[in-house]
Amino acid sequence: CLFHDFSFLLLLDFLIPTEQAFTSFAKVKLNEAGMKRALNGAFLDKSHISEGEIPAEGETVTVFTPEGQFMLLGAGGKLDKGGNCIFCKKSFM
Repeated sequence: CLFHDFSFLLLLDFLIPTEQAFTSFAKVKLNEAGMKRALNGAFLDKSHISEGEIPAEGETVTVFTPEGQFMLLGAGGKLDKGGNCIFCKKSFM
């Protein structure tokens, strides 16, 4: 149906890439080890980050793969053993 196809094209004009909804948050880029940990839901510390900083406790951060693909929303937190890290809030992969 031509009308149906046309409606879909109009809808595409209003869609944005997911990461654009979160541009107000800080950004970190992971190294390969960090990406593997994030895919498994594990916390991330500074050894897993190639660009950016761990946010303060409770602050949200956007997390990207080594190639620059948006991966997840994380939150700064503290580990029981001490030290700051990023915990996964919502994965988009």
